Amino acid sequence: VERDARLLVDLLRDRNPVVRELGQHYLVDTSVLNAAIELAGDIS
Repeated sequence: VERDARLLVDLLRDRNPVVRELGQHYLVDTSVLNAAIELAGDIS
């Protein structure tokens, strides 16, 4: 399974809906997420 930043963000938002009234705003920096994914390496 190929992992990418957009998939991780979508999975997070599916699991925990954003409640903007509480100030929950997710700023997505895909370059940072992709770097973390690369550092994690192959987990399969």
